Amino acid sequence: ADSYGIPIPTEPYTESIVLNFQDDVNKATKRQTALVRRLDMNALEAKRLGVDIPEGLLTEEIVTRFEDEIQTQQQLERRASDLVRKAKSLGLEVSNEVLDEDLLIQIEQQVQIKVAEQQSLQKRLQSIEQDLIRFELNVPTETLTSELLDNLENEVMRSSIDEKIRSNADLNGYLIVRIPAGTFTMGCDESDDHYTCSRSKPSHRVTISKDFYIFKTEVLQELYSKLIGDNPSKDSGRAYPVWNVLWVDAIRFANKLSELEGLEICYKVKGDSVRWLNKDCKGWRLPTEAEWEYAAKGGQSFKYPGANDAEFVAHFSDERDRDCFFCSDPEPKWACTKSENGYGLCDMSGNVREWVWDFYGSYSSYEQTDPTGPSYGKTRVVRGGDCFDPDTVYERHDFKESGPSSNYSPTGFRLVRRP
Repeated sequence: ADSYGIPIPTEPYTESIVLNFQDDVNKATKRQTALVRRLDMNALEAKRLGVDIPEGLLTEEIVTRFEDEIQTQQQLERRASDLVRKAKSLGLEVSNEVLDEDLLIQIEQQVQIKVAEQQSLQKRLQSIEQDLIRFELNVPTETLTSELLDNLENEVMRSSIDEKIRSNADLNGYLIVRIPAGTFTMGCDESDDHYTCSRSKPSHRVTISKDFYIFKTEVLQELYSKLIGDNPSKDSGRAYPVWNVLWVDAIRFANKLSELEGLEICYKVKGDSVRWLNKDCKGWRLPTEAEWEYAAKGGQSFKYPGANDAEFVAHFSDERDRDCFFCSDPEPKWACTKSENGYGLCDMSGNVREWVWDFYGSYSSYEQTDPTGPSYGKTRVVRGGDCFDPDTVYERHDFKESGPSSNYSPTGFRLVRRP
């Protein structure tokens, strides 16, 4: 009775007093037994949740408070579990064992911020989703990130530019290839002692910092005639490369094509004097010598643009036709009838030689980025071989020579432009 807090009767005792006293003790014992049973039912869960189990005499208030604390911890656990799962689905790094109220509040705030960010990114995705499908680009199903959306938007922009440029190409009858930015070794290897290599030494590292588009083939006679109104080629054929072209005429053609397609004009031409107005010009222009060689190599390590055997990629004469330039029979061939190089370009080894922007001059051994050649010179560079060459060395991707001053030569060109 004393442990239950039941008053012990004082003398004189009566039967009624003792019976009432015993009844109070029995009732208290039953209540205590019931409270212990409730305590025992939750003891394991309390240990799992780290809730202290009451000791000593139990009361309804103590057991109810104990049960409420277990229920609170269970709710906290469920809340934490849901929150951790949601946080992880949003890409947040959180512990699986989070039962701290303050920490939960922090995580909830992070989740709210992340949800708002995802909603914003989802809107960005919806704005480009149709374009992603149209351009056959993957629509992401994973958690969105700002970096992922930036990349997707850049891909859509790039594809849109590609589409516009290819649309102009289709309209005007030419094919283009997009060349990725990169770094390569330009020029002849130091160990190569062929007599032509003296023009292409020393080898040096060059970085092309931006993607660019380039004609898949040399400019064809049909397109040249359409824009210029004249065909200087000795032998005519609409699917043949134009040749017998002076460097300044190639410059004028580039400006004409840019004007036709509503692009920025890259060159200011006054007589035979030419100025490249803006090195970041988005219109058509001649490739630099570095751009030409980078594209010719095609990301491969072959001796010729696309193969180690010139027969597969180049049109050239054999020894019997050493004087074929002065004959009436030899002529440039139908464009793109030989194998392509690694970038999908045709005839980089020759059908006809090709003008580039650079003045003819010596290389530097220093590493360079987007070089444009010497600031001045007497002649411009031509790259690639031609169908009149009696020696396959002229078809190598590192072969260069000084361009002709006469327009009676197997020299044509192809154009490039920045996206």
